[in-house]
Amino acid sequence: MPAKATVSTDYRWRRLAGLMVLCLGMGAWFLYDGFVLYPHQRDIYNEFSRFEQENRQSDWPAYAREHGYPDGTQGRPGRDHSVTDLIFQQGMGILLAPMGLVLLYQFLSSFSRYVATDDSGVSTGPGRHVPFAAITTVNKRLWDRKGVAYINYDNAGSKGHITLDDWKFDRKAIHQILRDVESHLRPEQIEGGPPMPAKVDPNAAPPASTST
Repeated sequence: MPAKATVSTDYRWRRLAGLMVLCLGMGAWFLYDGFVLYPHQRDIYNEFSRFEQENRQSDWPAYAREHGYPDGTQGRPGRDHSVTDLIFQQGMGILLAPMGLVLLYQFLSSFSRYVATDDSGVSTGPGRHVPFAAITTVNKRLWDRKGVAYINYDNAGSKGHITLDDWKFDRKAIHQILRDVESHLRPEQIEGGPPMPAKVDPNAAPPASTST
């Protein structure tokens, strides 16, 4: 029976969107600290230290007002951030921000991703279609533990696999797709586990009784 599995709402919003916001938010925070805030605070600290060395602390409030610096009434102006502090903040920002952009791409592309079966084979969005006759094996070694199976194929010399994941995609549809694929395979082509049980049609008539 043909089926179509789209990316599950739970995975899209809780996993992709959650991590995307976390990485982009923290990445922006680290980048701001590493390239803007920490250097600015360090400049203020060094500037006030120069006033101290020249014994001109009394001139600092006026100088601070002119440059928009803290006037020193709330503690020592600025902060002596080390080079290591700056490198750490910058490095974390450079690491997290691209990860957030990758997750943003995955989140947006998840709206067009799907796995589906029809009368002729398996297709994925966008643009890939594998006839049932081109499927070589189904690997189910992770199916019982993680709900993951791999459809391996050789389509006119183009080899690859299609991943079925009942956590990322709609669970009910993924199970039906696996059932459809296995119905076109020989038992020895199904590796790592038994075939899916046949789906029971709740509208089907019960078998005739054989009792006398």
